[in-house]
Amino acid sequence: MTRLTHRALMAAFAALAIVLAPAGMAGAAGLGAPANGAPPVGHVWLIMLENHSFAENFGAPAKTFKPRAGSPASMGYLAETLPSEGALLKNYYGVAHPSNANYTALLSGQPPSFGFFSPNACPKTGIPSIGLTFCTGNLLDCLYFSPFTVQRTTDDGVAVGQGCVYPTSVPDIGTQLRDASPALTVKAYQEDMPRPCEHPPIGAYDGSDAGGGAGYETGNNPFMYFRNWIDNQTVCNADDVPLDRSTFQPLVGDLSSVATTPNLSWIGMNLCDQGHDSCPNYYTDRAKSSFFDGAKVCDGAQPASEYCDAQASWFLSQLIPKIMASPAYKQDGLIAIMWDEASFYNDSPYVDNRACCNESRQPGATGKPGIAGQVHIPLFGTINVKPGTNRLLLGGPDTLRNILAAVKLVFKHPRRALSMQPGGGDSGALLLSPFIKPGTVSKMPYNHFSLLRTIQDIFGLPQTGNAADPLVGTIGSDVFNNIPTSALRGARARQSP
Repeated sequence: MTRLTHRALMAAFAALAIVLAPAGMAGAAGLGAPANGAPPVGHVWLIMLENHSFAENFGAPAKTFKPRAGSPASMGYLAETLPSEGALLKNYYGVAHPSNANYTALLSGQPPSFGFFSPNACPKTGIPSIGLTFCTGNLLDCLYFSPFTVQRTTDDGVAVGQGCVYPTSVPDIGTQLRDASPALTVKAYQEDMPRPCEHPPIGAYDGSDAGGGAGYETGNNPFMYFRNWIDNQTVCNADDVPLDRSTFQPLVGDLSSVATTPNLSWIGMNLCDQGHDSCPNYYTDRAKSSFFDGAKVCDGAQPASEYCDAQASWFLSQLIPKIMASPAYKQDGLIAIMWDEASFYNDSPYVDNRACCNESRQPGATGKPGIAGQVHIPLFGTINVKPGTNRLLLGGPDTLRNILAAVKLVFKHPRRALSMQPGGGDSGALLLSPFIKPGTVSKMPYNHFSLLRTIQDIFGLPQTGNAADPLVGTIGSDVFNNIPTSALRGARARQSP
């Protein structure tokens, strides 16, 4: 998750006037047979990595990566082994910059949400002494855990409004599975979370998402942004649990049988394991409290950024074989490994803010999504956004240099500073399943909404939000190319109401 520091935001937000927009809802329904030719998958694992573009993950930087002397770091598992065991999606896009909006989009189909101005509700991101503060939406990483206020709902179930924590009228894939008939199971395993269902109080400042430590961040645990989870403490405590970074418990225990394996598992990593931070003690102090000492945000510069990606590669090399050895995976499993967004740090040569798959602009926004994009500034007009530029503020640590650069960027280059339209760039993705031939490569364009739509089809659930748009695409036979006819018939028989 790209961190937006509150001091940088205070320095820049007064220069901005942000169009406050809306978003929608949708309902859950009974479970049906797999829809639209979906594969007969019965168990899904979702794994989200951070902030790297396709070239860094699978291109020349990955394939020519050279670790420091004596380091076990390697890009081989991520860039070569996993593609050889499943499918590489070469055109898989995030839906926004920065991070948080991509997580909630994958679970619900909701587009990025705007924040809102308030006299004093969010004092750390504003100037309360003059009655002006700004409460960020997930488009700016939800520095405050503010409730999402629904103004209206579109026909596709997009909740139009402002804020971060969606009301119970906005479904997520986990709640859909629980409410299905027969009910299915869902569980989130979150590394270094101090206790089950951990999140700030509603309306509170979220220090973890404002550049806190390199461990647990609320933003990497996206179910916490849905009141269908956090308002039911008993269910949330049971289904959103800490994951031990050394033993992978309780995940490994749950994988021991098909009966104990959830139908949908979310595996959320700490910022070192997901490649967000560069962690000097990564390969030596894993079981110690010093594991996070000296961690720094990866700013996209090469080759430093590749060392961060190599951390994620190592983590996956420890985790994925455990899942693939499980009875549930062997029976009907699907592992999806994706990045929240491509890189967009100023120091990265691989900045990418492109969109795909008919991704529409946020309701209320006036610009067009995609490679160029537009931003509307009240009293100023609509401006074109230069392709491949950064978003609202500079990425990187909360230093005086970055704060001053952010202010300069806002005033001198608003076309770069205000790049807040859809499109999170191409990072690629990996899918592994018994129903996928090893070494499959797909060039079809997909994004987080496409993956959600595919999972909803797999479980016979209604499509929600932007995933309800057929033009986002459903991952099909270009990827799921190893399905026996008998397996497809059996899945339909098992899942029919």
